[in-house]
Amino acid sequence: MVQSRIYKSMYNWDKEELEPAIIFAGGEVGDVDAIGTSARISRAYQGVFVENPAYAGQADEYDFYFCDQNNHSIRILEPNGMVTTFAGKGSPTPDGSKRGYIDGHPRLEARFGEPTGIDYDAKNRIFYIAERYNKRIRTITIE
Repeated sequence: MVQSRIYKSMYNWDKEELEPAIIFAGGEVGDVDAIGTSARISRAYQGVFVENPAYAGQADEYDFYFCDQNNHSIRILEPNGMVTTFAGKGSPTPDGSKRGYIDGHPRLEARFGEPTGIDYDAKNRIFYIAERYNKRIRTITIE
């Protein structure tokens, strides 16, 4: 990840080396859910791979959840290159800011303040989100 872009490199098992990296998602700074380089990201930070049972048997069975620090949200990058917002920016604020501290439904209500860290507990199905601005660690439980 580099600011507004996420790169992908495949491992060549025959040569036992990584192939050259390509821009897989993003490219320009912004906030747009879309596929590949049409997606807009504003400061991709830390991410974590999470197994998705819907992809069972496919070459890639994981979604990549990452912090979009300047968009104050958690985004998902699917194996096909689709970027969507998972949590944050849900409820309106009087000043139109995306940043905040509101609990509730991840996509419809929750607000974050510069998320910079994410981890996932697969056993308990809980995301842990570290926020720079709000100086807290918050959780999102998958039901």
